[in-house]
Amino acid sequence: MRLRATATLLFVVGALACSERGADSSGGMDGVGGSPSTGGMQSSSNTTGMGATGTGGAGADPEGGANVGGSGNHENEPEGFQPLCHMSADQFPAYDVPAETWTEMPGWIGSWWNAYPYADGIGDPNFLYLMDDPTTPVNGPKVLRTAWNAGYAVPGTAPALFGCWDSPAPTQYSKVYLSWWQKLDGPTFQTHCVLTKWGFLGSGRSADEPASEIVFAMLADGTTKCDAASYTQLNTHLRMGLVTQGLDDNGWRADAVEGPPQLTVGVWHHIEILLETNEALPACPEAGPIGCLHEGADGKATFWVDGQLVFAPTGIPFRNERYQNKFFYWQWQPVFGGLGGTGPTQENYAKFSDIYLSGLP
Repeated sequence: MRLRATATLLFVVGALACSERGADSSGGMDGVGGSPSTGGMQSSSNTTGMGATGTGGAGADPEGGANVGGSGNHENEPEGFQPLCHMSADQFPAYDVPAETWTEMPGWIGSWWNAYPYADGIGDPNFLYLMDDPTTPVNGPKVLRTAWNAGYAVPGTAPALFGCWDSPAPTQYSKVYLSWWQKLDGPTFQTHCVLTKWGFLGSGRSADEPASEIVFAMLADGTTKCDAASYTQLNTHLRMGLVTQGLDDNGWRADAVEGPPQLTVGVWHHIEILLETNEALPACPEAGPIGCLHEGADGKATFWVDGQLVFAPTGIPFRNERYQNKFFYWQWQPVFGGLGGTGPTQENYAKFSDIYLSGLP
């Protein structure tokens, strides 16, 4: 099993950077490891949100029922995409460290690996576990729950790391669709002041090179202040973001900052993301870690929350002339921020169900 070392997209509900066992020792991007500081980071001109309600939609139940933000499943998956991975959270991903083992889980699609069910080898089984939740909108009642416990999370580390693809010898895909259901438990959810990383998709570099990835992230909604001592924020609503890192281009980032926040704490939400790699490859005129450009990239991403289009950045450099691999792995690794701060000061929990990926070569 590879502890991923490739160009990475971060799906951010907060922050980015992926390294072995979640520790981030490669430097900070405004306190977020893995890329140079955002002070010099090239960013997208398309950072718009697109009118999501962020309040739970038609399915929300203020009386404490299902608390479902929307309905349907995989409704924005393009026709012709082939399934890569599908888990229903009815069992725990196979724990295979230190062996480099991919496992086909009964009833699931794809090859799965689980680097550590216990945070950074600490040995606490309360960081990632299965539990019953009768409110889950799909494939219940079992859900997978991740915990960021007060006093635990050193910024730049994650309480869990598992992933999948179509096979241990991965096919590269030019387009990938990702869908999952999630619920952030509690009246508030705490994030690092920069962002909290949610998951990663490999792109650009090959698997045996230092990480270059796409990062999915969660961000504070802009209405709460950053606590200077812990470098954290308490949120009732959050926004989504997308980051690339490790492509020797000083990083790229776009946040869904317009319109209402896309995610509400305490509500089940259905998140869908479609990524289309860039066919035009930006040039790398200089050697070194910031020798590549963003100009000319034509990559695209589309985000839906509860069936509503909320975010569609364009001009994304998922790869360049130096690192040309298309999408070739996915992993769940919720890194709490990057460098800076003390970590969470309260108990924070997220539930997940029905993680699904498909793609087009």
